[in-house]
Amino acid sequence: MLTSAEYVRIRFGHMGDDCFGCKCWGQINLPDDQLVSRSLVVTLLKKKSSEKVKSWPKVGMPADVGDQFLRLQRQALRWAQDNAELIRTTQPDVATLDNRLQDNWFPLLMIATLASDKWKPAALKAAGIEGVIDEPGDEIVMLRDLRNIFHTRNIDRIPSRVLLADLLVQADSPWMRYEKQPDGLSQHQLGAKLRKIGVRSKPLRYGKQGELVDTKRQLKGYDKAWFQNSFDRHLAGEKPEEVDVSSEIVPS
Repeated sequence: MLTSAEYVRIRFGHMGDDCFGCKCWGQINLPDDQLVSRSLVVTLLKKKSSEKVKSWPKVGMPADVGDQFLRLQRQALRWAQDNAELIRTTQPDVATLDNRLQDNWFPLLMIATLASDKWKPAALKAAGIEGVIDEPGDEIVMLRDLRNIFHTRNIDRIPSRVLLADLLVQADSPWMRYEKQPDGLSQHQLGAKLRKIGVRSKPLRYGKQGELVDTKRQLKGYDKAWFQNSFDRHLAGEKPEEVDVSSEIVPS
């Protein structure tokens, strides 16, 4: 197989020492979201009792494995050399993929595009299959829950304590079981998560939503407008939904 470093040298010319290369990573459960989102994930399934697989020797390797790998390496190198100009000038069709998927699949789609008319659609289909890298991370889940809570309550501002109580009743979200804590996500953790997306709680007047009313009562909380940019960027194309909320009352 053509390595990423070989691909870079052929497509962009010699760049000195190899700047990167493909890595294979295996573990039980998923690694952190940053690594997952930059990977092509292959999920291994437990075989059925009716399925037969070839056993790998517990000691040593088959005598001909080294020769097989060497032959494949030589074939991949020869293919890359023979197709160097095409690799340099061909652009695979990645318009149907999101930005991160385009980056992850670009080298493989390039090879598939050049390999044959059969492999090109097969590779695009594989790239578009919904998998674990499409599962939203905590940040996206939080933004979706926030927007749904603002929508359900039909308000523009919400106190921190009310927001936390509402998050803890979102059954499909991780907050009630967050880090296996008996009480779920804490107020401190909520504040830390929202600070990561650039939003901090501030003392707010509530009264009639959307307006500053003449009252001295102020509670720390969040304004929907502070999240709008993130909503527009990360939840584009999605519509807010009605969700369960807590019995906490927003001051009026």
